Amino acid sequence: MWPPANLCSGIGGGVKFEDLQTPLELYAHKALLRLEQIAGDGSDRKFYRALLAEGGGAQRSLVIMQGAGTLAEAASSNQRWVEVGEHLRQLGLRVPGIVEVLPQLGVVVMEDFGDRTFAEGVLSALREADREQLEGLYHQAFCQIGILLSAPQDHWPWLKAVAFDRAKFSFELSFFAQHFCHTLARLKLSRAETSWFERDCTALASFLSEQLPLAGVHRDFHSRNLMLCADGALGLIDFQDMRRGPLPYDVVSLCFDSYVPLSLAQRRRLLTQGIVTITKLRPEISVEAFADEICRAVLLQRQLKAMGSFAYLATRKGKADFLRYLKPAGETLVELYDPRWPFLSSSFIEYYLPAGIEAVSSASSSKRSH
Repeated sequence: MWPPANLCSGIGGGVKFEDLQTPLELYAHKALLRLEQIAGDGSDRKFYRALLAEGGGAQRSLVIMQGAGTLAEAASSNQRWVEVGEHLRQLGLRVPGIVEVLPQLGVVVMEDFGDRTFAEGVLSALREADREQLEGLYHQAFCQIGILLSAPQDHWPWLKAVAFDRAKFSFELSFFAQHFCHTLARLKLSRAETSWFERDCTALASFLSEQLPLAGVHRDFHSRNLMLCADGALGLIDFQDMRRGPLPYDVVSLCFDSYVPLSLAQRRRLLTQGIVTITKLRPEISVEAFADEICRAVLLQRQLKAMGSFAYLATRKGKADFLRYLKPAGETLVELYDPRWPFLSSSFIEYYLPAGIEAVSSASSSKRSH
């Protein structure tokens, strides 16, 4: 039943529905007809859809984002979201319009992009075998990536201050080791293999952070963070963690996204098309920034990071549905051998990783059968 008795239980002391309803009605000068929780994917934040009465019997739908943690933490993360969103809007990207920021409640009220994600658009194109529709969707997304790469680092202090540095990449690889390798799959590496794994992770993190040009990247540019708006435009969400990173990061993330069932050949073709689109849109960017050896390194790190996240969401957050994306992620990690990280790019992803995924899949199937 809605409204819940304690709508914002994650915020200091809890905010009751009536405490939220009044300010919503005051700023909107409209009656709040309905409030319902909507899916937030892997986020700790909560999202609600508010239906407001307009004049003449019309209705207006808005989304309410409730920050996670204490009231102070929620207000801080919301402010970051607002600041990044405003800068992206200035670049010409479609991000949710802000209707109201209510720090006393730890929420942001925003434009409603609807429920249809880019992933659903891709699935529809695949069902209809409509290659033109599929490539048209990705072309729109590639253009957004090109715009993101143009973010003025020198004029946005918050962007200049945060980057995918060696420590961040190393943390994400350690996160994968902890939550996928140890907690979920319980892989057993010898002492020597563990040493090789750690050595290669260090080398990969160093290459990605210290030897490549950096530009603005979304950091989680995938098919569930792009919305298909009613007017046909692509809406960008979940952008608050944007930072400087390797130029291919977002296009690799999108093309090898585990949420859509593309073949490896389709993914590689899309990546090539994406690089062409981006470098045409941003002629100041050299195609050498998207060299194969760079894209393969980004793909390896990105997919291991994603698999660590899937494992964490399943084991720590109770979101077991994310386990089904482990296999699609693992299947993209082929023909990636690199002598700079030889164990990680050969024995580990060719033997240990598939064995771990299979063990997780078998255990999940056994639980469901019981």
